[in-house]
Amino acid sequence: MTNINWQLFISFLKIGAISFGGGPSAIALMEKELTDNTTLTENDFSEALALGNSLPGPIITNIAVYAGLKLGGTVAAAVAVLGAVLPSVFIMGGGVFLLMNYQDLPLLKAALKALKPTAVALLAFTIYKLFPASFTTSTDVLIGVVALLFMIFLKVHPALAIALSGLAGMLIYR
Repeated sequence: MTNINWQLFISFLKIGAISFGGGPSAIALMEKELTDNTTLTENDFSEALALGNSLPGPIITNIAVYAGLKLGGTVAAAVAVLGAVLPSVFIMGGGVFLLMNYQDLPLLKAALKALKPTAVALLAFTIYKLFPASFTTSTDVLIGVVALLFMIFLKVHPALAIALSGLAGMLIYR
């Protein structure tokens, strides 16, 4: 395995192993891990996040494919995805066993209750970190605010908001 393949495997293995709560809570960790340990820049990560959110499937695997293809090609993408999903297979198996057998334990309930606000805090931290790379012009801010308002007040589905933002980008930034 080449150095970049190994680095991607280890990075996504760590991301998959410690990002409790799934994709949204892992975004800050992915950004730090990939920009610190690979040649991906914050701008690259911002693009990966935008693309990964606009495609079906889990954000972690989408970003793993992006990072792998950008840094090393098809094999690197496959290695990154493998690193991302292996921890879930093992942790989920153990978690299902624990929940099926110990779901009424007060300590388990308390731990899960405390993890919910932490997942929201991780999303807020991600917004804080990625805001400068994602909103570089007043037009960027306008597109983001309009998309948010459409989702909140008009109940526009996030997939439609993404599609409309992409269309707006094609018309505005071409």
